[in-house]
Amino acid sequence: MAETRRLSTLDIFNEFPGVCESVYLNTAAEGLFMRSHGAALQRYAELKQMGARGRDGCLAIEWRARELAATLLGVDPQNIAFLASTSRGLDVAIKSIGWREGDNIVLPESEFPTTAFAAVHLSRIGVERRIVPSHDGRIRLDELARWVDRRTRLVAVSP
Repeated sequence: MAETRRLSTLDIFNEFPGVCESVYLNTAAEGLFMRSHGAALQRYAELKQMGARGRDGCLAIEWRARELAATLLGVDPQNIAFLASTSRGLDVAIKSIGWREGDNIVLPESEFPTTAFAAVHLSRIGVERRIVPSHDGRIRLDELARWVDRRTRLVAVSP
């Protein structure tokens, strides 16, 4: 595995042109690109323009990204998957459970809409959605726990 160069705080700040004139907090759907992302996308586009001849280069880039993520998380690179978004990842996780009629999923009323939407579809197979009420936008753990029972297969709570 190739060694990764450590960036200073100033290097990191300079990598995000979108923060030079303001404080940027909208990272849910509009996270800022780093300058290096532009260069990486350009290289990827060049490989994609080559069609099948560029495939090995694209796979090498993907594998390197898996290695870096695996190092960060302390896992094997083969256990790293890339999805288009957190919402897509949660959707995949919800759908990967072997749901049975009579099971239930517990989530707060303030849950992110795409997660709540995925849970709606479970009712088609007889899975109950249990919605935990929030108080001033917050849920209490003891109240959350009251909604969980032996048929609860998943508790989905976003920060």
